Amino acid sequence: MITPGLLRRSLARAAQWRLLLLQLILLAVPAWIAVQPWADFLQRQLGYFPRAASATARLAPRELLDLAMQLSGPEISAPQHAALTGLFFSLVAGALFAGAVLAVAKSDEPLRSRPLLEGAATHFGRMLRMLCAGLIPLAVAGAGILLAGKWSSGVGERALTEEAAVHASHIAALVGALLLFVAILWLDAARALFVAQPQRRSAFFAVFAGGWLLLRRPLRALAIGLLTMALSVLLAGGAMALRQQIVQRSSGRILLALLISEIALALFAWGRAARLIAFVELARADGLARLRMQPSAFEMAPPRTSPPPVTAPATVQAMLASGPFEMSAPDRSPVAALPIVEAQQTFAQQVAALDPGEYDAPAAGTGGAP
Repeated sequence: MITPGLLRRSLARAAQWRLLLLQLILLAVPAWIAVQPWADFLQRQLGYFPRAASATARLAPRELLDLAMQLSGPEISAPQHAALTGLFFSLVAGALFAGAVLAVAKSDEPLRSRPLLEGAATHFGRMLRMLCAGLIPLAVAGAGILLAGKWSSGVGERALTEEAAVHASHIAALVGALLLFVAILWLDAARALFVAQPQRRSAFFAVFAGGWLLLRRPLRALAIGLLTMALSVLLAGGAMALRQQIVQRSSGRILLALLISEIALALFAWGRAARLIAFVELARADGLARLRMQPSAFEMAPPRTSPPPVTAPATVQAMLASGPFEMSAPDRSPVAALPIVEAQQTFAQQVAALDPGEYDAPAAGTGGAP
């Protein structure tokens, strides 16, 4: 299995417009729930502001700081509740999208809308259970982040220079980001096992099997995660940078900025789908490799009772060195005669027993029988 070829196939199979459109539709509902209270808040704060159009076209740090100062007391309760509700629905939407990606990974051909939705519904229950079982990798990553933070704090207290303390905090942040990245790969590997091993049903045991897959194939798993995530983040970041350059002063520019934002979101979904499909192929290849290493059920086993060893035939030199030997005369008894020789002798006896006079030709003119 070649990792570049696996990545190319995964990226190509993930670039299905129905799959990406499904992700945008699924995230539209939690996004609207989370954004609606913020829209009401901005309407109350900037609705009567004379420069509201120019201020909201491109919010400067000063305007953002002023708005943040207004988020206190009862003003913050509604956005917080909306954010929590939107987070819940986004998790449900993520489970449904993961089921759709697994349906794409299971099929060799691009799926149409109905098979795609049916596949998403088929894997939806397992993906929901995976949300609960996924707390195990996140807990492991969280414990590692806490240990890194404590180490950084201890180094900062004992550091003689500010540079050493800052360097320790950077190392702790890097370790935390790496642990969180590995936890994401761990979850994707566990999800992929539901397609690579269709007989699997338990999400709890799938999490441990996914971690074991990462331990057996660490380099390929890291390559899959890094390349797919880096590619999607770079493309989506470029789209968002382009969106920031648009001054939203008209309805056309607002729609253009919204379209570019949706493209960036679709690029993120494309990277996630490609990563999950690549883990499905990696799990399948790992299973085939382990199956080849196991002894075959049709392998010929040695007999329980072995026959006596066969002695090697004596060579001509060994026979000559053993001394003089005599050749026995052939058996010339009638029983030992060959069948063809016996047949020849019988035929000669029958010919000799015939009377030659019976077959003499009749004399001329006697009128004998023809």
